Amino acid sequence: MLQSHAWNRPGWYSVGPILTALGVLLLVLSPVGYRLGWFGIQIALLRLVPLGLIVCGVGFLVSVAASVKTPPSVGWSEWILPAAAVAVAIAVSIMPLIGSIHARHVPPIHDITTDTDMPPAFVTLAAASELPQGKALPRS
Repeated sequence: MLQSHAWNRPGWYSVGPILTALGVLLLVLSPVGYRLGWFGIQIALLRLVPLGLIVCGVGFLVSVAASVKTPPSVGWSEWILPAAAVAVAIAVSIMPLIGSIHARHVPPIHDITTDTDMPPAFVTLAAASELPQGKALPRS
């Protein structure tokens, strides 16, 4: 049976789910747009992913605020949209956030090549492997 209540949901309650959907769209657009050649890796990885995460984060916060401000006496239909937006924001944002945190704790990749016939000289690796006093590395 449908519940009848006098509480009307304010207009800003739908802002959280809209922002979450926009953030998801940006996060999906990043790899798809890069693969289709719409934009380069700079836009896809360094602009759209952080922007999508920020928009999802704001959508998450607004949705949590909407959930907290919803009176407990209203029916479950008033809770479902903000709760779904919170769940989607967490689910979509967790992998890029874990990847970003992990990337900060590993050294950056340098001196790589796909040319196995004539690879370039490894400048950074050669400088790191030099020993003081002109000693050579022991052979194994």
